[in-house]
Amino acid sequence: MIDEHTFWSEWLEDQLSSAPGSLKTAFPMSTWFHYADTFTSLKSSAFLSIYLSILLMLLVLLASTGNMTVSLIATLCTACVAAEFIGFMVLVGWTLGIMESVCMTILVGLSVDYVVHMAHAYTVSQEDDNQSRIKHAMRSMAMGVTCGALTTILGSCFLINCVILFFSRFGTFIVFTLSAAYLHALLVFPAALAICGPTTTHTNDWRRLRNWLDSNWLDGRRNGRDYKSTAVEFADFSWPKKDLLAATEAAAESKTTATEDLEGGENMGKTTRPRAKGDQNISSTIL
Repeated sequence: MIDEHTFWSEWLEDQLSSAPGSLKTAFPMSTWFHYADTFTSLKSSAFLSIYLSILLMLLVLLASTGNMTVSLIATLCTACVAAEFIGFMVLVGWTLGIMESVCMTILVGLSVDYVVHMAHAYTVSQEDDNQSRIKHAMRSMAMGVTCGALTTILGSCFLINCVILFFSRFGTFIVFTLSAAYLHALLVFPAALAICGPTTTHTNDWRRLRNWLDSNWLDGRRNGRDYKSTAVEFADFSWPKKDLLAATEAAAESKTTATEDLEGGENMGKTTRPRAKGDQNISSTIL
């Protein structure tokens, strides 16, 4: 039916291109033609919403976590959940209609929640190595993610046996999607981080780039000072700029204090205490 719809749509466009002006507004009139047209629109809009949602998710994760590697891994996990649900639709024999199109539209937004929590816990961890960061993320977020998934999945199970088809399929969609998202967040995502996750202490790429630019170019142009001598290469930059400047100022202040103490000690050595009047009288009496 979709092939026939495509054939007749192209034929009608060819005919209208050479038709008189009064006939260029002609359109097909058929129940099955409108059904096929609706199906084609739903199919294109559903997949377009998935693509745009995944792209927007990547941008939001990159802005919030500040790490490209973590953002790509989390986005890949969510894309796998979307692909698994589409395969599940084909497996159970669902056809793409209005209900399925609605489910595919909110698919990415529903499955992104758990992996975002794990990604944020990983990036804010103060641990020095990769394995410790994963353990910190699991300890801090695994219980909350599990409780949230259980409450939503168990609550949606009651929709599966509804008589109304929309509620039944929507409940099945929520149970499958959240189950897959939960497994990817607590199993696939930590395993991927253990293999190729960032291992440096500071995982925020935006902060590292900003500090590197400030140390090499921005501050030198604003204040007329040269930070290039103390700048570290971007690939090996580990200290935030504030910590570096604070350490430099503290060292300069301690040096100034030590110099003042040394000069004060020399001046005290050169100064003699005047003799009191009583001491002069005692000396004259003895003589």
